Amino acid sequence: MGKFIKQPAELIAAFDASGKENSEVIVVAGFISSHTDWSSFNTQWLERLKQDELEYFHMVDFANFRRHFATGWRGNEERRRRLFGDLLDIIRSHVYRQFASAIEMNTFDRLSSENKKEFSLNAYVLAARTCAADVRRWQEEEKFQPPTAYAFEDGDEGKGLMTERFLKDGLAAPVFKGKKDYTPLQAADILAYELHKPHRDLLAGKPRGPFRFGLDQLSHIPGVPGYYSPANLQELNEKFTGLRDVRGSADKSAVESENPVKAQD
Repeated sequence: MGKFIKQPAELIAAFDASGKENSEVIVVAGFISSHTDWSSFNTQWLERLKQDELEYFHMVDFANFRRHFATGWRGNEERRRRLFGDLLDIIRSHVYRQFASAIEMNTFDRLSSENKKEFSLNAYVLAARTCAADVRRWQEEEKFQPPTAYAFEDGDEGKGLMTERFLKDGLAAPVFKGKKDYTPLQAADILAYELHKPHRDLLAGKPRGPFRFGLDQLSHIPGVPGYYSPANLQELNEKFTGLRDVRGSADKSAVESENPVKAQD
């Protein structure tokens, strides 16, 4: 667990994304905990996976009976519920808070191309940076002191932009790891999936189904997922344009202090 951190971070926030820039919606979501508690999480997580002869957990594969869930899982709801319930319990007993931000791609162009370029943003980076801003505000409220590390899954579109944005805002450079190698990202993967699917289904016009077991369990973790409404994005665009006009550049405080309060759904 400690090898991936290049600084003595007391808290580590691990995030995963669900959806891409060409999707209906992008969700970035994850959890924060201490280095010590993430280490305990890692041990218990791997021990539980080992009981079902699994090396790692990927929510899309689990939900769609793919790869290591292709044999012996379909039709065995008791086994599925037991594994998923145990993993959710491990998450709930080790993390302090959840953070999430959703952006619908059909409204993301409320941000002008000039502001996206100036402030090093695509939808993934904006959602991720919003989560980081929420982490910082929560830390201030709870009197948690930095340094704090931010871990994201490697491979999502916008890695370079995110690093640029975080460094400009005085945050530690995000660390990008493979989900198989870093178990807190597997926990974040579950949250991102559980938030993304109903949002995507709603945009696709599918009828609202019963409340999902995973969402019900995750809702007991403090923190309310956020959503950028069209009005939020329009307001953000106007603020960014104003900053460019007045200051001439995207300075350190731009995304953090000018970020609109997210609508909650």
